[in-house]
Amino acid sequence: MSVRASLDRKDAIAQKKSADQTADPEKSVYETRAPENYGFADRVDNLSNVEASNGWFSKVTRFASKFHAEERGIGRVDEADRVQQGLVDAFALWASANITPATFATGALGSVFGLGFWDSVAVIVLVNFVFSWVVRFFGCLGAITGLRTVSIGRFSFGIWGTRILVILNLCGMVGWSAVNSIAGAQVLHELSDGNCPLWAGNLIIGVITAVICFFGYFAVYLFERFCWIPQLIVFIFLAEYGARHFDASAAPMGSGSAEAADVMLFIAVTYGVVIGWAGLSPDYNVRRPANINKMKLAVTIWAGNFIGTIIPEILGAAFMTAVAADPAFAAAYDTRGYGGLWGEALRPLHGFGKFLLVLLALSIVGCNLTNNYSLAFACQNFHPIRLKFPRWLWTAVGSAVIIAIAIGKYPLDDWNNMKVLPYGFAGVAFIIMAFVGAVLSMDQTWYVGVVAKSVKPNGAELGWIFSGSFGALAFVFTRCLEKKYTGRFSCMLEIILKKDYYTESTIMSADTQLVSIHQSGTNDGWHGLIKSGGEFEPEAGRYHLYIGLFCPFAHRVNLVRHIKGLQSAIDVSVVRPYPKGDSKGWPGWKFPANDQEYEGSTVDKLFGSEYLHEVYFKDDKDYKGRYSVPVIWDKKTNRIVNNESAEILRWLPTAFNGTSAISSELATIDLYPEHLRKEIDLFSEWIQRDVNTGVYKVGFATTQEDYDKAVIPVFGALNLLEKIIYEKGGPYVLGEHLTELDIRLYATLIRFDAIYVQHFKCNLGTIRHDYPVLNAWLTHLYGKVPGFKETTDFKHIKENYTKSHGQINPLAITPRGPFPNVEDYVPQKPTSYGKVKLPEVLDYEKKLENEVFGGN
Repeated sequence: MSVRASLDRKDAIAQKKSADQTADPEKSVYETRAPENYGFADRVDNLSNVEASNGWFSKVTRFASKFHAEERGIGRVDEADRVQQGLVDAFALWASANITPATFATGALGSVFGLGFWDSVAVIVLVNFVFSWVVRFFGCLGAITGLRTVSIGRFSFGIWGTRILVILNLCGMVGWSAVNSIAGAQVLHELSDGNCPLWAGNLIIGVITAVICFFGYFAVYLFERFCWIPQLIVFIFLAEYGARHFDASAAPMGSGSAEAADVMLFIAVTYGVVIGWAGLSPDYNVRRPANINKMKLAVTIWAGNFIGTIIPEILGAAFMTAVAADPAFAAAYDTRGYGGLWGEALRPLHGFGKFLLVLLALSIVGCNLTNNYSLAFACQNFHPIRLKFPRWLWTAVGSAVIIAIAIGKYPLDDWNNMKVLPYGFAGVAFIIMAFVGAVLSMDQTWYVGVVAKSVKPNGAELGWIFSGSFGALAFVFTRCLEKKYTGRFSCMLEIILKKDYYTESTIMSADTQLVSIHQSGTNDGWHGLIKSGGEFEPEAGRYHLYIGLFCPFAHRVNLVRHIKGLQSAIDVSVVRPYPKGDSKGWPGWKFPANDQEYEGSTVDKLFGSEYLHEVYFKDDKDYKGRYSVPVIWDKKTNRIVNNESAEILRWLPTAFNGTSAISSELATIDLYPEHLRKEIDLFSEWIQRDVNTGVYKVGFATTQEDYDKAVIPVFGALNLLEKIIYEKGGPYVLGEHLTELDIRLYATLIRFDAIYVQHFKCNLGTIRHDYPVLNAWLTHLYGKVPGFKETTDFKHIKENYTKSHGQINPLAITPRGPFPNVEDYVPQKPTSYGKVKLPEVLDYEKKLENEVFGGN
């Protein structure tokens, strides 16, 4: 099937995003690329970015860092601090958290509520199948945003709404962990024939959990990666030896309204267990790269929860049939609870059975780890001052409280910008109305709501339905009012559903400003947009553009400026192509002393600055990021509008439409037309990854292994692009319509033969010799389409790369070739498409084609 036909059948829109930060020549690839390996307690955070290291606990925090304890608290995890984690870990984490005695006990409650075995199984499978998808949705938010759970909630519930949730969350975490510890302590009590007091069992479980949580994220994952395996083995033995006593026909369920009410009650309980993980799930994905395959991540999170819950819950329901059918099991349950049931089933195994009980008791650690680790972030989220207390301190305090509560049952944790977050009216309304819904419809021994009473003859537990429904309706209504009258943030769900995020450092769309333009004093970029009715109105002469003719990402913006005829509306200052500055980018790009010093470069026409960083400091004197191009400056408000090329590329083509700054003819040029958006979004992701940033991964490789790994995707992607353009007929990437894909690709491929082949060692092939279709596409743009040749300066391009990358070209010699820099345009269409035929490249091309077109 042709590429065109298969694309028409593709039913998914790729996530909009930009990897500019990993590919800009001033923003080194290896500063933001996620490392591929990590260990038990790798220290992956810079203490200077951890608030607790600069406050009251600075000395203690620095001392703890010597033990490689995770320092970062609720601060957003930047791309530089992300790691490549196996997806199996996502499954293992939730399998370990669920295959525990506490989940077993949940399944056993079906019998308590009067359900028969098969009725319980039906509820268990259905509820966990459906609501495990909720957990996986929230889990993916962690990778997308880099934020912990309650920090994400700030966007929707606001400041005070989130604080209420924090209190409720803490109660839930501490309470569940205490209950889980008690269940584990019961097992140890059974194992020791009563010689291990319950308080001692709780202490053992609590201390082990606290120690692992002290080391943080990677330690938790390392434990959970293997914890589920012995847990599963224990449950297999329990099933094997317990099955001899099971009787599915024992205590069958009747029918009628009373039985229906019992089913609703059991649904509420099983729902409560699985949905509770949704509030923690993002915490365990914040260090995954934002460009991770979200569907694969979602499926593995879902599988870990679904499989992890149904195994122990179904087994719990099965064991209750043994209680009904076998007097020995009934006696064990009555006198020693669930621990007695397990001990009775494993009695024939003698010493090995006791060993299995030890594993079963310690499996509680796998469950409590998720609660205790996340507890610290809930504590820090209550108020910014709590950030001054290190994460591990909150974990230690929480663990101590959990141990105390568990023992006490017996005798003996812009997301932080309070100026832009919602106030929380919608969040508070949600909580209040959810409470009202619960009160009206709950059916508990201590209170029965009026709605529950109306279900004859014995009422029904409907609180979980009415609570969620009342809360959701109140939230939507109040959120609309809050957004309208305060203008503060869209909620996180709105953002995700709209896919209004282009880069990992910003969440915005071409139509709506969803985040603050810039967070002062940080390395955050600027994310404003020029739009009628917005803060930055489209006015001719109001804006100034700073670029470097060498930079492919600034080239994109300058191309749009020429294609849309905005040269007179937006003036430009051009930095020299070298020197670049030191390894940290200081002092950065320099302006010439006069316009004649370096042909094509200009002085800073606005401020007469010597260096570009001076322009940045005029907006934010405490800016800590890199001084990159492009930059759009607003002369009216005297501040930066935007310095993210992917964002500018999306909104600049239409920003001045309908104004006097642009002709009606040029206003019709649409680089992101409605009927092609699906393909543009789909192609942008892999072109950015494998071509735009791919050449930099090759060029900046520091080992042979890194180079060999990086060079193959570049040419695999070029092979596929060659085929796509050929089948679509040209002259542009998507056929007859010039789009932003042509802009993105041109800025890289016009530099390919001239620079990337020799300087970055991308020499498996050249555009002019190995890719006749791409060469025809490139020469057509350069030779026939206004704006492309005018914005391309090979002297700037060549001298930038060869004279500013000392580690690659230490003698700074600039090659004369190739000649010509780009071949003359030939109007004849190629009769066939080419490719690099290296076997590894062909394999990657096939893999990429399956990824893009679904194997059709």
